[in-house]
Amino acid sequence: MAAGFGYLWSSDSKFILTRVAKYENDRRYNAVKIFDVETKSSNQLNEYQTMMPYLPQWSDGCSKVYLPAKGVNEIYNSGLEKNSTQLNKYLVFEKGNKLNVLDLSTNYINTIEPIKDAEYINISLSPDQSKIVFEVMGGNMYKINVDGSGLTDLGKGNRPKWSPDSKNITYMITEDNGYEITSSDIYLINSDGSEKINLTNSDTIIEITPSFSPDGKSILFENYLEGSIYLMNIE
Repeated sequence: MAAGFGYLWSSDSKFILTRVAKYENDRRYNAVKIFDVETKSSNQLNEYQTMMPYLPQWSDGCSKVYLPAKGVNEIYNSGLEKNSTQLNKYLVFEKGNKLNVLDLSTNYINTIEPIKDAEYINISLSPDQSKIVFEVMGGNMYKINVDGSGLTDLGKGNRPKWSPDSKNITYMITEDNGYEITSSDIYLINSDGSEKINLTNSDTIIEITPSFSPDGKSILFENYLEGSIYLMNIE
């Protein structure tokens, strides 16, 4: 068995949604699982299968799980009660080298190709459901509105995460030697690309994978050299 990939917390922080893997005769098989943090139990939503390139997402207040697929996209009942305070209007995922914006009220998928023939990774929908931030493989980080307008080049950056008020983005800029990360700092930028700030600017710590606290006043990040977690106040 392999560890899960693309972990997503449920809105009540009691469950984790992920894509797990197992290997048979050097062939990888994937399935979708939900892990109960309190009981340490798990619920597998589908059978192990090959060719599952996309990651599952919570939908309908965490009562359902949406899985993009090569053919027809799949929907599963999660077994959890619907959280009416966490109902998303959209889901965003990459498929066919395009950004796919699913309107959950109509099931209509709007496909966006911000940059022709680009590969999009680390896609993140803003909490207010109006904007998307993403990376281009081998290129820069960008912001775009969910309707496909307002493409903004945010410059070099990796692993972007939105602030709770959808006004700012935190991310990391790393350097490597082809084998491992040699340096990294945590940055903050406005969603329109203005006021880029290096929050760490340290030569002794390699800061990676930042994310905002729920109140937006702090940023959590990992020290690559130690594996330890830091909390930084940004007020």
